Amino acid sequence: MPTLQDAHLRHARHYLQVVLRADALYKQGGASIKCALEIFDRERRNVDIAQQWASTCTSYNDQAAILCSDYATVSVLFLNLRMPPSERAKWYEAAIFASRRLHDREAEGWHTGNLGRTYRYVGKVRLALDCFRQVLTISREVGDRRSEAMSLSNMSSGYCDLNEPLVAVKLLEEALLIIREIGDREEEGGILGKLGRANSLLRRYDSAINFYQQQLAISHQVGALRSEAEARVNIGIIHWQHGRFDVALRECQAAFKLYDELGDSHGVTATLNNIGLVFLQLRNYDKAVRVFDEQLAKCRASEDIRGEGHGLFNKALTLHEIGHHSEAQFLAQASLQIFQQLEAVETESVKATLAIWNDKS
Repeated sequence: MPTLQDAHLRHARHYLQVVLRADALYKQGGASIKCALEIFDRERRNVDIAQQWASTCTSYNDQAAILCSDYATVSVLFLNLRMPPSERAKWYEAAIFASRRLHDREAEGWHTGNLGRTYRYVGKVRLALDCFRQVLTISREVGDRRSEAMSLSNMSSGYCDLNEPLVAVKLLEEALLIIREIGDREEEGGILGKLGRANSLLRRYDSAINFYQQQLAISHQVGALRSEAEARVNIGIIHWQHGRFDVALRECQAAFKLYDELGDSHGVTATLNNIGLVFLQLRNYDKAVRVFDEQLAKCRASEDIRGEGHGLFNKALTLHEIGHHSEAQFLAQASLQIFQQLEAVETESVKATLAIWNDKS
């Protein structure tokens, strides 16, 4: 006679297949993206129940441990799109425990890398770097060259966050050699985009644009919409930095449409921030405030702490321009607290702005 454990096992296996089908649909692109997200949203409660059961039973049930690890693997796309980072972290921590129990080093590396990306998303950059270093060790141990390249690439993002772009460039050059050796064009585009970011931080803007244009060309070749969106928004940022606001707005709006089509809330909020900055430079202050308010609401809903810090500070800049100095001071102080908590590179620029405002008051 089937036991309760048997019933849970069948339930978990069934909904793992549901997530697999939704993932396959999403990757078809176009109208299938909406269908995939609808399937996941509709079955979210059952998926959560299945994953939680597998996580709870991992310590004494091999089949549950396998499912716990598999759920984190096949659901990664929906975790990023639909779950706040606190929930994502729980899934990845459970999957790391399960993969260690199963002595599956490759899966352990995969889940640790995703945990690192989750830490970086909420601004815990040093914790993220610790994860990426662990993945690098594992990938070299098991001989997974693609994972090695991705670990180096992820580490570079952390060093850029810490304003150490020269370290990032060295890591990315090593990653690029590996990824070209194995012929992964989509990942090559992503690495080129990160080289663009590092060069932009080094104020090598011509080089940065060149890297972003290479990323854009590859993304068109392989149909990588997210990579295309990343390239466009970064090209827009450089045009914004050089006063070409119409071009910047066009690129950012194109990126926004792509992120919205993908259901990527983080991409949407980051791009809204850049669109708001363009309106600020164009002195369209009412529109800038509306955009930053929309961005802040989305950041708070998705627990995007760093994005919230940017939105608060940029709204503060806008309000200061139109003479609302007290409210601007309040919002800038709130953004400063966030950046200090995250040990973010933005801390010093916010402090400097507040010092200037205090001197004038």
